[in-house]
Parts: sequence; C-alpha cells; structure tokens
Amino acid sequence: TSLGLRLRAAGITKQTVLGQQSFYAPQVRSLHCKGQKLVVLGIETSCDETAAAVVTSDGQILSNVVASQWHLVQQYGGVYPHLAAREHQKNLPVVVEEALKSASIAPSDLTHVSVTLGPGLVPCLAEGRTFAQAFCKQHQRPLQATNHLEAHALTARLTELQGDAKQPLQFPFLVLLVSGGHCQLILCSDVGEYSVLGSSLDDALGEAYDKVARLLNLVGDPVQHGYEHGGSILERAASNGDCTRFELPVPLHGIQSCDFSFAGLKTAVSRLVSQLGTQLDETTTNDIAACFQHTAVTHIEEKTKRAILWCRDKHMDVNSLVVCGGVASNKYIRNRLDRLIRYHDYRLVCPPPSLCTDNGVMIAWAAIERLQAGHCAIEELGYERVPVRARWPLGPKIEPT
Repeated sequence: TSLGLRLRAAGITKQTVLGQQSFYAPQVRSLHCKGQKLVVLGIETSCDETAAAVVTSDGQILSNVVASQWHLVQQYGGVYPHLAAREHQKNLPVVVEEALKSASIAPSDLTHVSVTLGPGLVPCLAEGRTFAQAFCKQHQRPLQATNHLEAHALTARLTELQGDAKQPLQFPFLVLLVSGGHCQLILCSDVGEYSVLGSSLDDALGEAYDKVARLLNLVGDPVQHGYEHGGSILERAASNGDCTRFELPVPLHGIQSCDFSFAGLKTAVSRLVSQLGTQLDETTTNDIAACFQHTAVTHIEEKTKRAILWCRDKHMDVNSLVVCGGVASNKYIRNRLDRLIRYHDYRLVCPPPSLCTDNGVMIAWAAIERLQAGHCAIEELGYERVPVRARWPLGPKIEPT
C-alpha cells in the first residue's frame, strides 16, 4: 500500500524481554500474570519503522505489520526525527488496526499492550507512547514499558521455542547486538539481568557500513532488490570483491577489552578513496567494500572471542552466542561468526531476518517475558512514570579482565 505495509505471516515464534532495574521498578511485582495466558499488542516506533504485532504467551505470532518510511529516507538521505515522528503519527492507527484485524481479535481480547520507550529517537518514541497510552485508556488495557535493546537480545528465546527443541533458549547466554545504532556484547543471565561486556566507542557497525557505502557511492536497485540500507548494498558489492587487495587497520587490535570502534576504519577507507581518485572503477569499489567488510568483521571476531574466553575463565555455564539486530541479517558476518563459535564449542543462534530488523513481535514478546517474570505493568505504577529515553542501558558495564 501507500504506507508500505508488509504483513508478515503469523507463527514465526516467541520472543523475550529485557529490563532496566531503575526504570522498570522491579521491587513492584505483578504476580497475577504468572501462569496466565497473555495476549499482547506490541508497538515499535524507536526509529523509522512503525510496527505493531500481536503475540501470545504460548509463542504464537498472530500478526506482524510494519510500515516503512523508505520514501523519506531516500528523499532526504537519512532519518530526520521530527519527519519520522510525523509519519509515525499518521501510520500508527492504520498499522495497529491491521495488526488486530490480521490477528482476528478485538482490543478487549488483549491482556496487555507493550510499547518501546527507549532507547531511540525521542520524538519517535513519544509518538508511540502517546498512541499506546490513549489506546490503553480507551480500551482499559494495562501498558507495559519495553526496552528496545532487550527485545532484540531476547528474540532468540522466542525463535528457539518455535524450533525443534520446542523450548526457549536457556540462560545464561552471550548476545552480540549489531544494528544501525548499537554494537554491544551482552551477558544475559536472566530476564532483566544483563551485563554489558563491550560497546562501541563511536560508530555502530551498521552506521559504519552505511557511511562507507556512501563514500563508495554505492546505490541500490529498488526494482530488483527493493529499498535497502547502505549496509545491504555494501555487503552485495563486497561479495564481488577481493578482500586481500587493500590492507586496512583492524580497530583496537591487541587491546584487551570487548569494546568496539569503527570511526578509524571508516577514516582509513575515506583516505583510500581520496588517494585512488579516478581509479575508483567498479572492480576497485567492490574490492574496497570487501576489504572494509573483512576488516570490520575481523574486529567483531576478536572482541567476541575475548568475551567467550572471559566467560570460560570465570567458569560461567555459557555455550550460546545470539547475534541479533538489523546487521545480524548479514550472511558474511553470520558465516564468519559461525566458524569462530564452532571452534570454541559454542552454538550460534540467529533469529530469522524478519525478526532482526525492528518489529512489533519482539516488543510484545519482551513484555510477555517480563510479565511472566513477575514485573508489573505501567498501569500499576501510574502513567505519569512513563518517560521515553534516548539512552537506556541494559545493565552495568563490566570490563572483562
């Protein structure tokens, strides 16, 4: 449609949640949700996707609707918060109505509504919160706050539940969260119990991919591939390139931490492009893309390996690595990490691409996880305690030494 709605079929799997102690107020418990069948509407507006989905506590995805803003991204060359917020305001009623219609349920059938309150673009988050509050007041439904990062991190518990094992991924496990705005290594010990082992000191991985794609003047083909972020275009160019032609510096090589940095690598690519000048033909462009991707993923590998070895040194019973977030759809990254974790007797868990990008399913499932763990809904705390947050850490930072 004109809104770019993409209804994703029901039955993808379950999802999980994360929490920040100070915001979720875990000292207040909502015990009546334990053992109760939950039907949750999830609403996501943290950036430029307007998404809504209905998910049940037994892992059924009854609907999953997403409205894109690619026409604005293409027109203005990026995401502008106030323009994106205006689109959310326009799209939300349509997206939520379609999610309920596709799920064949009425608002009165919902047990809760879950909305992303951070981290993200404040004007966009505020539109989602305002809509969710009005919806909940109109239909007398309790509202649940959801951390966008937590929802990404725990999506794998949902997808594992739908897999052959028929049970959610067991805690503890490591998470590599890679997206356009985040790059973190997280130790997930339980619902609401997270330790950040490493994070980006500057650009996120997806952001670095997009910036390098622009440096190389890589342009997608909407007719053949649909609308794509620069990272997807760069990945395709890199698949046709020689990753050994140019030597680029591996960021933070030899530094004993799990933190990431991509700004210096991007600068190195920029210098290379300037030096080559008119020699930058299609073959050379593909080679630079391949060298950048190879070096960036080598950096990811090194820091992920350090996190794995740290968990082993601390005698933690961790044997799974979850890779999630929008960049987790990158096949090259998945293949490189798969070889790494096999060497260390780990298991790689990756949600399907449709659940790596922003979606309402993960927001609904996150609320289900938190409610089943006994954490209260916002209604029980009072709506006045519902701020949106541009930044919302999952948990304390730990330096793996």
